[in-house]
Amino acid sequence: MMKHQHSPMSTANQTGKIRNIGIIAHIDAGKTTLTEQILFLTGTIPTIGEVDDGSTVTDFMDIERERGITIQSAAVSTNWLGHRINLIDTPGHVDFTMEVERSLRVLDGSVTVLDASAGVQAQTLTVWRQARKFGLPSIFFVNKMDKPNANFDRSLASIEDRLNSKVLPIVVPVLNKDCKLDGFVNVLSRKYLAIDRTAQRNADVFNRKEIDTWMEIPQNTPWDDVYAASMEELQIRLADVDEVFEQEFVSNPEAFTPLRLTEVIRQNTLRRRLCPLLCGSALHFTASVVPLLDSVVDFLPSPLERIYPIADEADVCAFVFKVRHDKKRGQLNYARVYRGKVQLGQPSRALVNANTGEHQTNFQLFTPFSDLLHPIDSVEEGNIVVITGLNNTKTGDTLVNCTHVKHSATRTEHIDFEAFAPSNNRGLHKKIKHLALEGIDSPPAVFSCTIEPPNLKNERDFRAALAQLTVEDPSIRVIEEEETGQTILEGMGELHIEVMRERLLREFDLNAFFGPLRVNYKEIPQKRAVSTEHMENVIDKRQWCTMKLEIEPIPFINTGTVVHQFRKVSIDLDREEDVEMADQALKDLSFHPDWLKSINAGCSVAVHDGPISGSPVVNLHVKLRALSTSGHKIPVTLLNACASRCLSKALEQANLVLYEPMMLVEVVVLSESAEMPDPDTVVRALSERRATILDVSMDGAKGRIAVVQANIPLAETQGLSRILRTVSSGMASFHLQPNGYQQVDGAFVREN
Repeated sequence: MMKHQHSPMSTANQTGKIRNIGIIAHIDAGKTTLTEQILFLTGTIPTIGEVDDGSTVTDFMDIERERGITIQSAAVSTNWLGHRINLIDTPGHVDFTMEVERSLRVLDGSVTVLDASAGVQAQTLTVWRQARKFGLPSIFFVNKMDKPNANFDRSLASIEDRLNSKVLPIVVPVLNKDCKLDGFVNVLSRKYLAIDRTAQRNADVFNRKEIDTWMEIPQNTPWDDVYAASMEELQIRLADVDEVFEQEFVSNPEAFTPLRLTEVIRQNTLRRRLCPLLCGSALHFTASVVPLLDSVVDFLPSPLERIYPIADEADVCAFVFKVRHDKKRGQLNYARVYRGKVQLGQPSRALVNANTGEHQTNFQLFTPFSDLLHPIDSVEEGNIVVITGLNNTKTGDTLVNCTHVKHSATRTEHIDFEAFAPSNNRGLHKKIKHLALEGIDSPPAVFSCTIEPPNLKNERDFRAALAQLTVEDPSIRVIEEEETGQTILEGMGELHIEVMRERLLREFDLNAFFGPLRVNYKEIPQKRAVSTEHMENVIDKRQWCTMKLEIEPIPFINTGTVVHQFRKVSIDLDREEDVEMADQALKDLSFHPDWLKSINAGCSVAVHDGPISGSPVVNLHVKLRALSTSGHKIPVTLLNACASRCLSKALEQANLVLYEPMMLVEVVVLSESAEMPDPDTVVRALSERRATILDVSMDGAKGRIAVVQANIPLAETQGLSRILRTVSSGMASFHLQPNGYQQVDGAFVREN
């Protein structure tokens, strides 16, 4: 029997024995249940929590426990075989993709969980692309193998077909003659786990008695037959990606002991040539999770085996990937330490925010365990830590310690509309700004609504609550519309905004009013335009200003018909010698920060209310070509209004086009009969709603299933569930996920 020794957490702090991993998956694949089993197996928790009754460790928010879904990522630490495992359980719902993104940004490897009855699903594609973006080696775990329609081979094929990833089966299922699950075989350890179906019916008892039931495989048994066939397949698959292994194995196969095979698999996993594939049932068979823990240690990298672009002069470098707030401790900054040792009580080891130049000396350190924090005096390189006392820090900031660097801020004359403030007030530290690691980009919001406080006396608390929520969740945006006086809340989906509503009520006791949801369109200029505007003060006509603005389209970051990211609007002062500088106004702008701020604010009004549909204008560069004033003492409101009107006129000449958010929809149609289902009615229904059909697949092995994939405008998804149920006689289910923006057909714009 297998017996695992659990090392104390304090001894597992060597960087080479750290594993920073994230568990990612489509919603309801079993991520949180798998996390519970890992914590139980490692001796970190005495009992296993249940998602359905809200007793899991990582779903600590009341709203998570009530809804049975993960909304915020949660970090926990545990130990296995002398290794420290820092684990982050991530959300699976499409509305919280940003939460997955910022977690994967600081991890070294991932465990991708699949539902054995579904294989790769729509959100699996999204989280897999995110893991690939950060170059994370990954292990696949096919969960829920005890479901009646589970299919390991289909799941394997879906990984290779839809994720374009080669896999290496390490743990495989064993089926009886009735195609029911009998157990599992671990190909590397040559052990098997037999399933006791009587015990399975009482999983709460069975979980605690089966941990050591992996047994050596007897020769000349059905288990041995599965092992032999699976080992041969493992060797063939390994040879396909590693020519050196193939040559060595052909010449001396006896040399490849399980230990040597493990080394070769590790090398190829770290190089992302393949992904180890395991299977089990986290809910019912705790022992099936044991090989996954072994694989995390054996195949995923330590921080020393990952390369990060950190400047040599940074003695300490940490990256803030998440911010939360605690009523007692204040702002909680979750950070990954990439270099050095962060410790308390040493003024010479102060942290400097490389993004703002701000020094921090009075901070505290904690090890996170979901919502619990354990105080510590120091944290070593490679670990996850919570830092308090950094109240001006945001998600994406870099914290450094450079003993030879002194603080001296610089200024820039570039104005970023997204900040709604002149950037010369937010100057980066000239000597350390190059130490800042690449930040985290938020995806464009697709839904918005108006939001108001419950009454005027709560206005101050309401503003403070919104500010706190936007710091915690960068994918939430709050916009104040100056012309209408309305507050606009933007988010990633209906559930995302609904969660904000509930958090305002639960955490801040604010029953805010939310207006109806509306789709977020974008307006994009197609050509250069120039406009000049003269404006006088209606109260004192001796005060006037004249400005000339030039706008240029900024090329897309993405190519193709679907755009996944837009560029921010920016404005620059023109420093060319031939620019008109009447009355020295343009030269003197740098000495009038209020002027800069007013021009910025006026332009921001214009770009947030485009001429086509009143939607924000993006991918736009604005250049101030000329400015004349009656003198230095003019109202800043005059500059504001002049800039807004001038830019609005320029936009009308810029040949703007409308872009709308798109959703990738996957519709699964089942058939109750032996015949394959007919997807034509679903295809027609989607096409009538301006969808572009991407793929239609039929697979009898899936249990008489047809799968339709399409790209559909978000505006056309209202009532889609009812329509699909109707045309499929209730046999269709579907999943949506954001898929960028696409230009709206001109004829459709004119008709609507």
